[in-house]
Amino acid sequence: MDKNERSYSNNEIKVHWKPKECVHAGTCFRELRKVFDPSRRP
Repeated sequence: MDKNERSYSNNEIKVHWKPKECVHAGTCFRELRKVFDPSRRP
């Protein structure tokens, strides 16, 4: 696991963030604000 990789989970879902594989992060950030909320931290 790369030192920059992260995992986030709740009781329903687990998300793995792998920055080396995420080439469209800007798109997700702009279009999925409920998922990628910069004001919240895990």
